[in-house]
Amino acid sequence: MKFLQKLCVAMVVAGGLFLCGSHLTAALAPKAKMPAAATAEEKGPLLVVAAPVAAEKKPAEPVIQPYRGLLIFLSDAPGSRIDPITLDFIIALAQKAGPIVASQKLVYNAFNSDVYEGWRQYLKFNQAQWIIKEIDPLFYLLIPISHLTTFAIKPELVEKYDVDTISREELVLGLKVNHMRLIVDISKLPLPDDQPERALYFPVALKNIFCQRRDYPKKTTQPTWAVYMDGHGEVRLHIVSLSLEMFKEVLNFFEYKINTRLLAISSCYAAGITTEILFKEKQSQLQKTYPFAIITQALTDATTMTDPLIISRNLETPEHFLLQYAQFLDAVTKDVIVYKTAAKHIFTARESFASVASTTPLIKMPGLEWFSVLDGESVVSLGRIDI
Repeated sequence: MKFLQKLCVAMVVAGGLFLCGSHLTAALAPKAKMPAAATAEEKGPLLVVAAPVAAEKKPAEPVIQPYRGLLIFLSDAPGSRIDPITLDFIIALAQKAGPIVASQKLVYNAFNSDVYEGWRQYLKFNQAQWIIKEIDPLFYLLIPISHLTTFAIKPELVEKYDVDTISREELVLGLKVNHMRLIVDISKLPLPDDQPERALYFPVALKNIFCQRRDYPKKTTQPTWAVYMDGHGEVRLHIVSLSLEMFKEVLNFFEYKINTRLLAISSCYAAGITTEILFKEKQSQLQKTYPFAIITQALTDATTMTDPLIISRNLETPEHFLLQYAQFLDAVTKDVIVYKTAAKHIFTARESFASVASTTPLIKMPGLEWFSVLDGESVVSLGRIDI
């Protein structure tokens, strides 16, 4: 027996295990029989651990350029006669040029007055392609659906009405669309009253149209605007259907409340004496400067003419209009504005239709006191006019 114990010890040592005392006895003892594996019923419920699911990637935010354009048409002309501002508005609608602000009487006449019936057949207006909002009882905002796709904005988010907060969509568009009521059927607009010069209230409406600088959180990209204004003028009295004092309010709003890079003006008597009155500083011979460019249509005090007529009987595409509002907005929402190119889209006419004096634009560059002729080849500076 001792011999066997020694032999086992030798075998254990040879195997690399060093056991002694009770450990050796336990090692030599026969192993206890292990219980049989448990059945499925005895194991209980099986715990299944799901593999981790990869987080769904959000689509990348579209790269949105900071430049915005807006067309403004102001007129209180009666619907009993053809009004050139209303014709310009109809052309802009036909081209789906971009966001449009228009006075109530002008919009009503464009869609209801018999004198524009011939134009409406070419317009082929489909309200399903537009969102129309009431800024207030005197002005409307019209936005083509195609404009919203540029910013990846769903139309139903623009149609909402919520006056309590500034929405993301409003900040992106730069327009307070959710603070305006939706117009469901533009053909059923109420008949405007006969109150004259309703467009004069436009400066008051500005705060209801634009998101202002103060509305944007810090470090948020704010839109920079190029604005086109079209209306009637009268020497020393009116410009774009506004009194001169009210137009100064518009200029101040564009300077201090929003970011502006260009204001283009289409109006009779927008140059010459009217310009002198508008931009002359009180109690000074200096001219008021602005941080944005200002383009007017004519060289001096004159009635201005653009050519809203169609140059082809085939009116399926906007290229058949001499006025090119869509191309104008495209030109002024690029990183760099080529002013001559932009002006040609909105200040143009056949030589037989208008004079050079009424169609040659002037430009007042940012920070400069004077206007210069915008002809692309030579620049003629026009200084102060004594009045």
